[in-house]
Amino acid sequence: MKIKEIKLNKFKRFTDLTITELPETAKLVILVGPNGWWEDFRF
Repeated sequence: MKIKEIKLNKFKRFTDLTITELPETAKLVILVGPNGWWEDFRF
């Protein structure tokens, strides 16, 4: 599965964020956040 874009809408401090510049050749995408950040995060 390839991630083409990431959208965050009304999540914590992000009201509307879209990340679309992920290179096609990327083999690995790493999302980093503070401790406990992933508790409310869903793909």
